[in-house]
Amino acid sequence: MREFSSAQLKIDRADQHIGDLEVRRSVFLAAHPCKLRPQYDPNTNFTDYTVEDIAEVNSAISLIAGDAIHNLRSALDHLAASLVRDAGNTPSKQTYFPICQSPAHYVAESPGKIKGMRKTDIARIDLLKPYLRGEDRLWGLHRMDITDKHDLILTQTQCVGGVNYRISEADTVETMGGINIFGRTPSTDKKIVTVPLFGQFPTPEKGKVLVRFPGNTEKDEDDRFSFDIAFGDVQVFKGRLVLPSLRELANLVQGIVDSFK
Repeated sequence: MREFSSAQLKIDRADQHIGDLEVRRSVFLAAHPCKLRPQYDPNTNFTDYTVEDIAEVNSAISLIAGDAIHNLRSALDHLAASLVRDAGNTPSKQTYFPICQSPAHYVAESPGKIKGMRKTDIARIDLLKPYLRGEDRLWGLHRMDITDKHDLILTQTQCVGGVNYRISEADTVETMGGINIFGRTPSTDKKIVTVPLFGQFPTPEKGKVLVRFPGNTEKDEDDRFSFDIAFGDVQVFKGRLVLPSLRELANLVQGIVDSFK
């Protein structure tokens, strides 16, 4: 089995950055960075949640995300260089793991980047479709790495991560029409349960209504909405949550490296 130690070291370093980002993210979100003001409209029977205040994401989070992205992209280039050496050749300044903007660009640009590799390894790279409209995540990784070298475009923004409900087991039984799924007398103690929301929500803007919720929830004691950190204006990953996206990319790169062993 082949070993790609330098590529693995890069992945391991990316994992460390992701762990650091997770800690900083928790601290940031614990401070309730986005405050909403609810206002019920009896004419529509909806409660509007207006953004009253919103904190900027700590720039350190953007920096750490960029470091993780760079190490993951670099891991693939280390893999490419190792594949050339494994074939008995010497990597050149043009040796890279090819990630391109389109299938046509891949056909035109990849031969120079993978020159010196075994045909079987080249075929395996081809199967990965490392281009936009193929494996889009690789293109997103590639573009974010390039941009981060010149500008912090990885500016994050808070987005709605889910809806918090304070609910008890007894409430759940009532909601389910009396069906008791607990196998005992349901508790009346209320606990906060977060139901994740799917799809991209608007970016919170101070003074603007973020969401409208049916009914009069203006006097609810609990925060209804939880927030997370999402990528800003970046290709492929725009609006997607930062932490799970980075983990997804780390797993993708690790799987690619492992597939060549």
